[in-house]
Amino acid sequence: MPGVREPREGDLDCFQSEGGYTVTKLLKIERIEAEDGQPPTVIHHMLFYTPSPTMPTLSEVGSLQVGIWHAPGSPDDPNEPESERPVHLGNKPVTAEDLQGYHTYLAMARGEHVQAALGAYRRGIEYSDQGRLQEAISAYGEAVEYVPQFFEALDNRGLIHAHLGLVEEAKEDFLQSIAASDTDENPLPHFKLMECLFDLEDQPAAREKFMECQRRWPDHAYWKRNQ
Repeated sequence: MPGVREPREGDLDCFQSEGGYTVTKLLKIERIEAEDGQPPTVIHHMLFYTPSPTMPTLSEVGSLQVGIWHAPGSPDDPNEPESERPVHLGNKPVTAEDLQGYHTYLAMARGEHVQAALGAYRRGIEYSDQGRLQEAISAYGEAVEYVPQFFEALDNRGLIHAHLGLVEEAKEDFLQSIAASDTDENPLPHFKLMECLFDLEDQPAAREKFMECQRRWPDHAYWKRNQ
């Protein structure tokens, strides 16, 4: 269709959401061939950054914090009016760090209860995008029941709990996420757990987590944003 840009891995697009402007990064384009001669099913594997109050430029994307490390979805509808399409900011190579959630998704895809867990996870994302936060919490909880190590679902549920002021619940989510997958590539639950501990006035534990975060991620953009 004339005028429609062909998506490429590494594309950075921005759309307006309730929280401001949300940037997505296209990690992988998966094509599943149909056996009956029908067109293939196309899945876009995406990374979502946390919303910012203004639309960032391409150079500013690197300072954004990751909100969701991986979410599978459908390509944009080429028949959608141009005014309703996301704004294309540019393209940046997909890094190994970007792909950590995608690799977790692939590993889980070979495990028991995975399809049910992924279905619940996708519903959680849809409910969250629609502002149906309690339903999103329930959906993420269902995903975790199927796959207890589903740290992405735990992180997402924790972010919603924190947004709703349910700090104790958010703390438990981030603790579970860290227990499921504690890597230097995913500092999100550590930073958010630190914030929960400060909010709960657990000063010794908060200071200990603060020192750990500074030691493990001394150059992370989090520190500049929260000076």
